[in-house]
Amino acid sequence: EGSSVSTMATGESMDLTGRLFGRYRCLNGHSWTSIDASETYKSCHKCDKKAEKIESRPLEYSDIPENKRLFGKFRCTRCPFHEWVSGNSWKGYKQQCKSCRTYVLPYYLNTLKYQEDMIRDDNKPHRQDLCEKCKELGYNCCNDIDDIIGGMDKLQLH
Repeated sequence: EGSSVSTMATGESMDLTGRLFGRYRCLNGHSWTSIDASETYKSCHKCDKKAEKIESRPLEYSDIPENKRLFGKFRCTRCPFHEWVSGNSWKGYKQQCKSCRTYVLPYYLNTLKYQEDMIRDDNKPHRQDLCEKCKELGYNCCNDIDDIIGGMDKLQLH
């Protein structure tokens, strides 16, 4: 099938209004950065102690990590009212609309929260045929065991 798949490296279609990038530190001194710094307190990813946000600033597209599986929201530009979410989203990679096959960049990306986004329903497998990342890799993009084990809601960016 002659359609070409291209990777878009800019975040022109992503609305980052009101979103924060921040640094957290726990009572034991562990620190990390987060692309979802909306909360004043989080649990530490190493010791589970309470962690406080010590600084924050408006989120920029460059803050979103490369080559990390993320939670994304998509809206088809051709089919009215066709929206979907995916726990298998990647910065700069599109997914195809199931209805019209238009490639669409996510309009929202965030780190995965294990309980909500990473537990997959085995009856609903990842559609590799609709995923630009899978097509580029030549295999299922969900198969990166580091993402599954890594606790993506506790992402380290440094």
